[in-house]
Amino acid sequence: MLPGVDFHPLFESLVNTPDAWDMIVLSSDAVAITMPLHSSFKPKGLPEYKAQGVWTGVVQRRSGKWTIIQSHESWVNPEQVMAALMPPPPKESRPKK
Repeated sequence: MLPGVDFHPLFESLVNTPDAWDMIVLSSDAVAITMPLHSSFKPKGLPEYKAQGVWTGVVQRRSGKWTIIQSHESWVNPEQVMAALMPPPPKESRPKK
């Protein structure tokens, strides 16, 4: 999920498991990272969901500390990931068949 954002209050559980860390050194103070990952999360009051995606980022050493200066997440079936994060709409707001 998003670095720097605390999603834990929304979840009963949240686990991100990197499959690999692929790094390209751009300079002595910058690295590009690609990290395929598997996630398992259970939003409060909703079923557990397992997802697969890729996190990419650029980190840079600033004032002696490594900092994420750019990041992006891509998810397999993102519409299903979003649906798993939200409760279904109330019956009266669902489209009629």
